[in-house]
Amino acid sequence: MWAELTADANEALNLGKYAKAEHIFLQALAVAEEYGREDERLSVSLLNLGLVTAAQGQFDKAEQIYLKTLSLYEQYPAHNQLTLIKGLNNLGLLYKQFGKYEQAESLFSKSIKFSEELQGDDSDIIVIGLNNLATLQHVRAIEAITSGDSKLFKELIGRARNSLERVLEIADRVFGSGHPHVATTLDNLGVICAEQGDVDTALELQTKALEMRTSCFGRSNPSVANSLKNLANSYQRKGQFTLAEKMYEEAAVIIKDVLGQERWEYAELLNVQALLCFEMGRLERAITLLEEGIRIIEKSFGKQHPLGTLLKRNLGMLSKAERRQPQVSSMIR
Repeated sequence: MWAELTADANEALNLGKYAKAEHIFLQALAVAEEYGREDERLSVSLLNLGLVTAAQGQFDKAEQIYLKTLSLYEQYPAHNQLTLIKGLNNLGLLYKQFGKYEQAESLFSKSIKFSEELQGDDSDIIVIGLNNLATLQHVRAIEAITSGDSKLFKELIGRARNSLERVLEIADRVFGSGHPHVATTLDNLGVICAEQGDVDTALELQTKALEMRTSCFGRSNPSVANSLKNLANSYQRKGQFTLAEKMYEEAAVIIKDVLGQERWEYAELLNVQALLCFEMGRLERAITLLEEGIRIIEKSFGKQHPLGTLLKRNLGMLSKAERRQPQVSSMIR
């Protein structure tokens, strides 16, 4: 019964039906608890519940669930270590979301270390940790260039690209082309290539990722929206504003329909749409979008969230930007 419930919940999760997935995962957790704390089905159920809780924006609750999951491994080391590795990655992603980068990096590094010990340095499970670490390096690189440290930016972006190229080779061989992990790696690598100015390569990689994700999940899925957003950004860099705008709008519809428009993912999308509006000369519209994004983030997370800080920084620049448009455009990308 536990296996059937978990399979049904994972199917709902993959389709973006988070409330349904949470309901079924709770049923699976109740069944797992009947087997006792020593049974690894309990840690798997907690991990799944944390994942769907985080997907719904309940980050404090998700953090406590993940910490409880990891504590089970301290008490019962015989539990499946693959679940431990996934737990480390999921908690790391949560900390990354809140700007706790050192804690996130520590968790990702631990997951990679345990993956290498368990299956070697060329395995399927290591793909997740390496992907997460590379995207964290990207975030930190953006922070570096924002603060004027171009040397650190180039170093971090270069490390991220090298990591993702390694991950892509592993993922393509282990999972096969078309697998969601391959699509994620292609999309992440495309973002890095775009940051380095290699936009043509970025477009090629991101187009493949979008096709894979659409094939796996259908068009109305958050991962597809993320691919559309990243692909749109690359077209924006090429100056193809009309196409970029169309993709951003489609991504926004997916996010609103699946997750709702009070989510951080929607606020993040408003940020990039605002930058496009600015480049198209729609300054007033850009400011409106940023103000709405700030409202969403501050309502959910308060005034210290990293995304809120980014939105406010961009709003400040745009508010002074009418006669400095080319310069500001390059600064806030």
